[in-house]
Amino acid sequence: MDNEQKLRDYLKRATADLRRSRRRVGELEAAALGSLLPALSSWRDRARADARASDLCYRVTWCHVSPEQLEAGTRPACLSDFGLNLLLQRRVHHFSRVVVPTFEFQPANEGVLRDPQQRSTVRRRMRQHLRKLRGEAGR
Repeated sequence: MDNEQKLRDYLKRATADLRRSRRRVGELEAAALGSLLPALSSWRDRARADARASDLCYRVTWCHVSPEQLEAGTRPACLSDFGLNLLLQRRVHHFSRVVVPTFEFQPANEGVLRDPQQRSTVRRRMRQHLRKLRGEAGR
């Protein structure tokens, strides 16, 4: 009987430890989820705003549609002023991220830059050109 009592006491302690562990894990998960919920709600609001904005991108126009277009299943659409502006903004954003390989020189420029005297002449010209550009920008 003594062994059974020890086993019951052990199981009670293990159950209490398990409940404490589960409660602590739940608290930690709630804390982590609490910091994530504002981000999810702002993402949801941003997605709603994007959906509203995409509704403004196109406008319905009444125009002649040829039978060929109907058979092909193409639907003519034209951009609204808002949609055109958005399209141009995205293109500018895309093209502003283009990387120009400045480390590749043409063979003629490599020869010029190898000679120290010509290299200093090129530097001097570039400095003058930059000063000129800065002067025009300051006006």
